[in-house]
Amino acid sequence: MRIKSFGISLAVIAVISLGFAGCGESGSNDSTPSSDLGSGTVVESTASNDIYTKAQNVKFNNEVFSITGTGNSSSDVEDWYTFTAPESGIYICGIKYPNGTDFVLNAYHSGTSEVGGSDGSIYTYSDEIKDAGYSEITWIDMPDGNYTITTGSKIYLQMKANSTGGNNADYTIDCFTPTKYADTNQTGIVTEDNKLINSYQISAHQITLDSSNNVIIHGTGNSTEDKLDYYKFTTPLGGDYNITLTHNSSADFDVTLLNPDGSDKGGWSNGATSPEHWTFTALSNAEYFLKVDAYSTGGNDANYTIEITKQ
Repeated sequence: MRIKSFGISLAVIAVISLGFAGCGESGSNDSTPSSDLGSGTVVESTASNDIYTKAQNVKFNNEVFSITGTGNSSSDVEDWYTFTAPESGIYICGIKYPNGTDFVLNAYHSGTSEVGGSDGSIYTYSDEIKDAGYSEITWIDMPDGNYTITTGSKIYLQMKANSTGGNNADYTIDCFTPTKYADTNQTGIVTEDNKLINSYQISAHQITLDSSNNVIIHGTGNSTEDKLDYYKFTTPLGGDYNITLTHNSSADFDVTLLNPDGSDKGGWSNGATSPEHWTFTALSNAEYFLKVDAYSTGGNDANYTIEITKQ
C-alpha cells in the first residue's frame, strides 16, 4: 500500500489533484462514447473500456451501485466507469479483489483532475485497511481536497490492476452517495445499519438523544472484517453523562470518545470485562463521536450495547 499517515482513524482514504491528460492505457486514444450499464448492480460489459473516453456509465439505485469486473495486470490493466452525481457531497467506494492481487481505484472529474484514490499522493489517511469485507476504501472529494462534487458533476472511476500475476482477477466496486451514509439519524433506541458506512469518523452514524437526553445503541463488531464503528451525537445540555458498554462475554471492545477534530476526549480499555462504565462532562450543544473498536472477537460477529444517559 502507498500510505501517508496523518493520524486520522480512517481506513484508506485519499484525495489527490493530478492532471488528467494522458490517462488510460498506452496506445488507447479511441473516443468512442461510453456505454450505459444501467443502475444498481451491474457487470462490466466489454474489455475495451481502457480509457476514460470509453468509460461505461452506471447509475445509482437507492443511493448505491455495484460493479463487477475483471482486470489483468498484463493485458487489461485499466477499466473506466463514469457516473453523474445525483447530489453534492462526499462519495464512498469500497473495492474487493482476491488475496494475492492488488487493484487501485482512482476518481477523476470532468476529464481534468483526480479527486480521490486509494493510492493518493497528497491526502492519504490510513488505519484498518480491511473493513466490512472490503480490500480498500476510497473517498471521493474529501473536505480538504481541491474540488467539490455538486449535483450533476460527472465523475470518472479508474480501476487499475496493479498486480494479478498476469492472470485475470475479478473485482467489485460498491459506491454510496452522501445521503446513503449521512441519512442515518435515529433517536432514543438506535440500531447500526451499515457495516461499511459507519466504519469511519467522517461517515459516523448520526444519533440523537431523546427528550430525557438518553440514547441506547445496538451494534455488531468483528475484529477481522468490521473492526470500527463510529457514532455522532450532540449533547443538548451541558453537564455529566454516563456511558455504559455491554457485550458478549468472550469479546473485547474498546470505546473512545472523540472531539469533532478527532482528538481523544477519553475512553477505556478493560479487557473483556462487561459491563463497562464511564462518565464524561459535556458542553451544551456540543458534538461528540463514539469510536467502538472490536479489539478481539475471535473473527466472529459480536453484539454490543452502549447506553448514554444524562446524570
